[in-house]
Amino acid sequence: MCRSLPSSCASTCQCRRVATWPTRAVRCCPLLQGVATVPSLLGEEKATNPFLRPNDPAIRAALGVGAEAADAVAFGAIRAAKDRF
Repeated sequence: MCRSLPSSCASTCQCRRVATWPTRAVRCCPLLQGVATVPSLLGEEKATNPFLRPNDPAIRAALGVGAEAADAVAFGAIRAAKDRF
């Protein structure tokens, strides 16, 4: 799913910070295989986790969800994108 959604500065910054952490399994980012991504701060999660940003215009545009659609519709589209990842 990371590849299907727009990049953000927060995601890049989190990847750089996480890249310095001890080795553990990671499933999302192929660049961080073997690096832990938890624990993280709630602010970082809000900035980088698309499930916490169903109202983000860039995410909606990438998934073809209109601005007028309910957040639940956008969340469903995010979930469907994850299921296809």
